[in-house]
Amino acid sequence: MKIFGYAAALAVAATVTLSGPKLAYGELVFEDDLKNDAAPAAQQKRADDAASLTKAEEMRRHRLRQELKNEDLLTQKLEELRLKDEMKRTDELSGGNAVSGVSKA
Repeated sequence: MKIFGYAAALAVAATVTLSGPKLAYGELVFEDDLKNDAAPAAQQKRADDAASLTKAEEMRRHRLRQELKNEDLLTQKLEELRLKDEMKRTDELSGGNAVSGVSKA
């Protein structure tokens, strides 16, 4: 039974290796945010649905959009800090001789 587990792990590893890393980032899209590429009847239905939204639903959607923006900004800031930390660590490990990530030989 262990051999099947190993085979499955190798298959997953090979798939990830060969297909390359993919970002697991999803974006919340509301129907009223979609582009106006639809037929006029569908556009009218979308306009009617948007007009029938309650104030609470509009506020919830606005809050969700803001949460997504904040999450993206937070992720960017964390990655920036991680990069600076790694650059500092690289400089310390190379004896302070690193210039722009390349050590002097």
